[in-house]
Amino acid sequence: MTQEQIPQGILSNFKISKFYHFLIYIGSIILVLSLFLDVKNYDVSVLRSKAFITIAVGLIIWIWYEIMAVAINFIDENDRNADENAKALATAHWVVVLIILGLGLYFFSRAM
Repeated sequence: MTQEQIPQGILSNFKISKFYHFLIYIGSIILVLSLFLDVKNYDVSVLRSKAFITIAVGLIIWIWYEIMAVAINFIDENDRNADENAKALATAHWVVVLIILGLGLYFFSRAM
């Protein structure tokens, strides 16, 4: 069999390379399912709010990653102390990502 003849699975179209893409996909799937399925002994509005929080955290981190990519490119092109500034920027980047994830988890746990 050649490569063209091997059947491709339905999930091969999803190229999840970053964890925030995974958050967006999971939140979207939960949101769509909560619109059509009724879960016994569970409030669907809570499920929807948790799905919205998951999507929001994924989108905020995605936007933050794009901002950081522009900032790192700017530092690489215009700064003499690029290594020191890139290290400081990377540290600040992970602090902000952890804060965003922490706030997302806080609001996720409070949505009841």
